[in-house]
Amino acid sequence: MSRVILDGHGLVVSDVLSAEQCERFIAEAEARGLDEAPITTMGGFVRRPEIRNNDRAMWDDPATAEELWAALRPHLPPKLLAPKRQGLVWRTVGLNERLRVYRYRPGQVFRWHQDGAFRRSAEEVSTMTVLFYLNEVERGGSTAFEPWGEFVRPAPGMALLFDHHVLHQGNEVEAGVKYVLRSDLMTRFER
Repeated sequence: MSRVILDGHGLVVSDVLSAEQCERFIAEAEARGLDEAPITTMGGFVRRPEIRNNDRAMWDDPATAEELWAALRPHLPPKLLAPKRQGLVWRTVGLNERLRVYRYRPGQVFRWHQDGAFRRSAEEVSTMTVLFYLNEVERGGSTAFEPWGEFVRPAPGMALLFDHHVLHQGNEVEAGVKYVLRSDLMTRFER
């Protein structure tokens, strides 16, 4: 296991998921069916293939979110488990149960964007995107970050966490297929 911090706003952790887990998530997404992924706008979901043309399967699964959290939690630094925001103490409580598996085939990309937060209640909100890479990509398909000039190349079982507000892009897959499972790091305000 190795851990790399990206400019204080992101973290890469290798070997979080096993090869069997990665294969299971790919098989489940394929069995559920993947559709063209929309983008989220103020007016709702819209298809904009010039911005995003990858495929997505999406489902809610609290038990799997717990499984992913159990695999990831031991690798997180203390500041991610008890972040301070706006002078208040928050506790990281797990992962969002809304799971999304993205599939990128050659020529598919998700251009520069920021991710939105998921608000479960007034006291519980997501703060970071969590990507679990499920396979190795033959060529291309890295995740790029605008402010850091960093690229993260997918590796099976690797987790990538970064603040929702960080500008990033899923670079074009040039050869092979890329599978990535997305969730969010959930935090709860503690009074």
